[in-house]
Amino acid sequence: MLGLSNSLISNGLNIRRYTYTSDFTSGADNWEAFSVQGTLTLATNQTAPGSGEAGWLKGTFDTNQDNQSGIKISIQNAFGISRIFPGGYHEVTAKIYLDSPGDNDYWGGADDVATYFLANGQGISSNVTQEQVFSYSGGPSNNFLTDTTSDISLYWIGAGDRPAAGAVFYIKDIVWNIYTF
Repeated sequence: MLGLSNSLISNGLNIRRYTYTSDFTSGADNWEAFSVQGTLTLATNQTAPGSGEAGWLKGTFDTNQDNQSGIKISIQNAFGISRIFPGGYHEVTAKIYLDSPGDNDYWGGADDVATYFLANGQGISSNVTQEQVFSYSGGPSNNFLTDTTSDISLYWIGAGDRPAAGAVFYIKDIVWNIYTF
């Protein structure tokens, strides 16, 4: 979905807010595989186990991941802007479900999985509980480090939390706000 922009005034600063809201009912909303070994298959308008609701984006890894991997979307596609300037921050809410079909260990054990949302060099992370719908809320982040990033991403990087071949994730109801000065 194309981002929306609002101007806010806070402490004398003109702050612009750009908002991305996901809609996976008829497509992947321009999200694509990011730094994936093998193939990450994306399926839209899915129903996560135990959720009882459609509209999820489902991702299935076919290969063990040896480094950070996940999904990304360009800032242009998400927010309708070409770049994020330094000095801003971001916050994210979403629903996530990490699945290990057949009671297999596809997410590095039964513990929570470190999951990251990254925008312009600043990540927001949370430990996501496996095998249940997890409502994620992170941010605000610290100031952005650079103005060179052209994507925002969701990924897994931790040595014990990288997806294995057969790992499945579901995500929906992403609301990503970026605030710039």
